[in-house]
Amino acid sequence: MLNPFLNVFLNYMNPLRNLNILYKNSIYNNVDINFSSSFTGNLFFTCDLELTPLLMRGLSKQKSKIEIEHGLKYILNMLDKYKICATFFTEGYLCKNFPDLVCSIDTNIHEIGCHGYDHSIYGDFWFPNKLYNFKNLSLQQRKEHINKTNILIKGITGYEPLSFRAPFLAIDEKTLNLLEKEGFLIDSSLYNVCFGKISNPYHPDNKNILKNGNMKIYEFPITMSINFYKKNLMQLYYKPIITEPLNIVYKTFFIMNKLNHYQGINIVLLIHLWEYVIYNNKIQKLKNNIKKLGDLFFFIKKNQIKSKTMKSKFEGN
Repeated sequence: MLNPFLNVFLNYMNPLRNLNILYKNSIYNNVDINFSSSFTGNLFFTCDLELTPLLMRGLSKQKSKIEIEHGLKYILNMLDKYKICATFFTEGYLCKNFPDLVCSIDTNIHEIGCHGYDHSIYGDFWFPNKLYNFKNLSLQQRKEHINKTNILIKGITGYEPLSFRAPFLAIDEKTLNLLEKEGFLIDSSLYNVCFGKISNPYHPDNKNILKNGNMKIYEFPITMSINFYKKNLMQLYYKPIITEPLNIVYKTFFIMNKLNHYQGINIVLLIHLWEYVIYNNKIQKLKNNIKKLGDLFFFIKKNQIKSKTMKSKFEGN
């Protein structure tokens, strides 16, 4: 299989599969992001709810709980204020240590998905094991981690999760096949800016995650994060996204609303809960992230953009 980064370059001339080309297109440079009519697509707002990344950044377990509690309360209040439902991809390690935090999420409105047990690697598709000092789990270990997390989530919510997102977005075909066997309906691990996939769900091929195939599970690619980070090769190719992350989100809504072929487009946004807590005294960064989220939610409400949880789109299909 081609290296995923190389795949992006080879698909450079296919603009409807690659948002970055649309951003560079001059006809969208000075668009009015205030729609004349309501947006016709659907928003899938997702949040990765994790404990391990804060421990990795040097916070104690108890300090991490306090920060997560504050950040989660803020996110939930904002979602309630703007009537937005979300899917929380939740780490099993957090469920085990702080189940009360997960209990604070109203599952009649929001969805709890599986984010693995901790931040281990669930696939070598885009070689994160070479970018980070983490071990790639064996297939048996992946199964054990997923089953352990499913039991923890069911113990809190009363149901097993149907949606999965891999830590570090590191997924491969072996994990997809495992997820399907374990009864998952959706994986949302492919990241648009890495792989050039628009956020239309599809049934992947069991030997090539990028291709349409006959698997029952849906792959539902992430459109983008509203807090984009400079990472490795992506910063070279996706400069517009990195330099104007929130404006790019707005422009994405505009573009997808105006392209006749994609009326009813799905836009999957990603945040991490730890982006809304204080660590290493990064207070200004927290303030910036809070402002961006408030501006985004105001934009969503103003333009009457409808939100859905991941499972609500597929249940019954």
